[in-house]
Amino acid sequence: YGERGVKKQRVTLETAKVLRALASFNAKSDSVKKAIAYLSRTQREDGLWLTSLLDESPDIEASSEAVLALIQLGSGEALQLAKIGVEALWAWFVEKSTEEWGELPREALSIAEALIKAGYGEAEAVRRVLQGYIKAERWRFGDKRSISTDEAVKALKILLLAKAIDEEKVKREVERLIRVREELKKIIEEKEEEARNYFLIRFEEIGIRSNDEPSKILLGSYLYAMMDQFFWASETFDPQIEYRGIVGLIGSVNQPENYVDFENVRRAFFKSRALKGIARRRKLEVAKSISLFAKFIEEYGDFKDFKDFAVKLRAYTLFKVAPKVSGWDTAYNLGLLLRSFAKAEKDLSGLIRSLELSLKCFPAVGAKIALLFPFYALWVFRLWPETKPYIKCPIDWNIVKPYANLGLSCMTLKELRKDPKKAAEAIHRLAEELFPDDPAKIVLLWIVGHEWCTKPYKCYGIAGKKCWIFDLCTRRVNR
Repeated sequence: YGERGVKKQRVTLETAKVLRALASFNAKSDSVKKAIAYLSRTQREDGLWLTSLLDESPDIEASSEAVLALIQLGSGEALQLAKIGVEALWAWFVEKSTEEWGELPREALSIAEALIKAGYGEAEAVRRVLQGYIKAERWRFGDKRSISTDEAVKALKILLLAKAIDEEKVKREVERLIRVREELKKIIEEKEEEARNYFLIRFEEIGIRSNDEPSKILLGSYLYAMMDQFFWASETFDPQIEYRGIVGLIGSVNQPENYVDFENVRRAFFKSRALKGIARRRKLEVAKSISLFAKFIEEYGDFKDFKDFAVKLRAYTLFKVAPKVSGWDTAYNLGLLLRSFAKAEKDLSGLIRSLELSLKCFPAVGAKIALLFPFYALWVFRLWPETKPYIKCPIDWNIVKPYANLGLSCMTLKELRKDPKKAAEAIHRLAEELFPDDPAKIVLLWIVGHEWCTKPYKCYGIAGKKCWIFDLCTRRVNR
């Protein structure tokens, strides 16, 4: 429990958590005695606990954990410290909950748990906090970004402890979520190759095959992603048609030199219907971006592996692209990329991050294409299979709607329709939990959304029964 070099760490909180764990095994060990002594030293005169001996600011979450640990320990000295802490915590809690809280703070659950254990479970202030969680239905493990799965589990535990929520209702909901997740995982695993082939066929229709040269796949994926970033969720335009139109004017992506000349690419974009309705300046940025990427492919040629590709792209971005771009966001991304370059990062996760940053430094590239390009080039074409654990599936309405139809979201379809990105974090987290070695497999939901959910007439009769998640869908159940 020493504090040298840990001024910014919450030593009291960690000590309380350790003590709480030790109390269940050996309440008389030397470690327990040391932890109690530390908590005694860090308890302030008002009864709350310091963040650490080197940081005298009060730590409310640490105070809550300390009270819980000391009550669980149950010895005379521990209970005396807990009693003083409970009184201070209660006074602070009542004051803040009645005067200052516009919304529940992060530590509200820890405080409520400590006060319930101390006998304040029926108090109005505590009940108000618990009712706030019930009203928000955060315990459903959905996509409320203000609460993580761990916090949701903690909320469930405390709500049940206080008997503030129907235990059977919670049990049914948790069992349903577990069943849906397990069945979805099974379906995705069974349809894995079919899902990948769905995208491969789309690329074959525009002349890019999995056995093509990596340089052709990389440039083709970049060009297609550039088209697709505008139309991924749209039925009005087809990125395949747009792609064919551009390639027909410029030439095959098998020859990067066709795309190196900016003027040649610019003229093609203004001649074709590609990006129709997009501002002139935006079209110029897209043409510039494609030309810069083509120069990279032509200049660096073949790549030994992903690390070779990512390291060269990072250097190219810093020394060749950076002088030709501007903007606050670009400057910020270049700063992060420069840090990666200075550290000579070569681990796989770091290089995936540098790939994303490099892409975001190119003109007309934002978060969407920074996901689309690696998804197509690295996941669909499997150029470098070792990258699979790090590739994410892009998010739009096509994937969000089936996600919601499975009853996995706390938000309504209307809310999600306004901003599908609200579910992005939850969907990516679900993908990582189900498939830690290949999270992009969750793209099966995008296919379901594109082929069925966004075409309501396909959700009925024989066509509806062909849907890959038909038996799990709440729309089927509610008809």
